[in-house]
Amino acid sequence: MFYHNQYSCPQPNPIRHSPDYTMLPYDVNFCFPIRALEDDTVVVTPLIPTVHAKIVFELILEYPCVMRYMSIHSFPSLSAFEAHCESARANPETCLFIILKQGTQDKILGIISFCRASPALSTIEIGSVIVFPPYQGTHVSTHAIGLMMQYALDLPSSGGLGVRRLQWQCYTINIASIKVAQRMGFREEAIIRWHRPQAIGKESCAPFRADDSLGVPGRHSAYLSVCWDDWEQGVRDRVAALLSRG
Repeated sequence: MFYHNQYSCPQPNPIRHSPDYTMLPYDVNFCFPIRALEDDTVVVTPLIPTVHAKIVFELILEYPCVMRYMSIHSFPSLSAFEAHCESARANPETCLFIILKQGTQDKILGIISFCRASPALSTIEIGSVIVFPPYQGTHVSTHAIGLMMQYALDLPSSGGLGVRRLQWQCYTINIASIKVAQRMGFREEAIIRWHRPQAIGKESCAPFRADDSLGVPGRHSAYLSVCWDDWEQGVRDRVAALLSRG
């Protein structure tokens, strides 16, 4: 035999609590320029663990339903949530944000993220959209998502990043998420079947084989997008109109 295979599964880097947790300014380590985004209703600003982690963790603990469609379970402790924040920060494709009520420093209405970002591909995804139950139905998600769409898709000359593609993905059974995206102007592109594994105990899109090598639930994902030409041909105006309604 003239070949062999010495591949071994790479070990994940240990998640550490960054020294940056106790130092300001906090390094968000994101592959695109970043800034706070705001209008008359909300402020979308990077999640800084020393300032925001405890409040967000306690809100997730109070409203565990917000984790239903996430790939992971709720966090068993504050330190586990801080480790999650550090894992996200260590990945330059991801930046976590909090959604603040305009005019406040600690009234956290929800969280949201940029993820799977790539300057080389000129693409960003909006993900991890959570609005806590007391603020659902109050246009918080419209304003937060709209601000992030404007920042991602507007040209640099207009204060944005000017990416070609802004995408959105969610569990196919998360109909509310699909409807929110479509309302904001995202167009459904595809259903990716058995796209991602889910944590043990999470809902599975369908029964999986008894001898499945992963042995955990899986999900079908809906993919939606707004591309630069969609933006120029009407979605920008659609978003501006939604934001102007208050």
